[in-house]
Amino acid sequence: MRTATEDGSGNWTYAATLASGSHSITATATDQAGNQTSTTIRQYYDNTPRQRLVAVSGDRQHGLIGTMLAQPLVVRFEQPGGQPIAGAALTFTVIGNNATLSAGTASGRSLKVVTDALGQATVRWTLGTHAGAASHRVEVRADGIWEPLQLTASLKDHSTGRYSIAEFSVSDAADPIMLATSHKGDVPLFVEHCEAAVAEVDVTRR
Repeated sequence: MRTATEDGSGNWTYAATLASGSHSITATATDQAGNQTSTTIRQYYDNTPRQRLVAVSGDRQHGLIGTMLAQPLVVRFEQPGGQPIAGAALTFTVIGNNATLSAGTASGRSLKVVTDALGQATVRWTLGTHAGAASHRVEVRADGIWEPLQLTASLKDHSTGRYSIAEFSVSDAADPIMLATSHKGDVPLFVEHCEAAVAEVDVTRR
């Protein structure tokens, strides 16, 4: 049993170290007159080391509209101690933008790829048509893994070679900046209009 003192606003904090398994935690409050009230919460805690997905290469690349990224996406599936897990099916799924994936003769927005002897699975990533910083995302899942791995890419326009308006920095802005972009077909154009009382606007690549 431990005691915690409230902070004057009726709040209190207690840190507990829990072992794996089910736990019941009862909090009892006692006022200056000796009146008491209590509540109990039940919680299951599991600190068992888990298998994990690790990005080996291909994350956070930049590319042009509709082109295949220079580096393939390579993801490693491994045991808690780092040992590779071979022969496991990893699912790669496009969840941001209209990109496509390919592996061997297969292609699509979602692919299953079996890990090799090193525990690695590889796909190629062809970007879509909507520009932006980290506007493309691929999610990787494996059976038994609760939290997927996410990989991102940023896309820039063919015509200008500049990144989309999602990437900008503002110096000495007196008022909020209103920015607008236009699209010609599927190709995003760069800043079309800016109206604000600002001393300086810097649009930069990252």
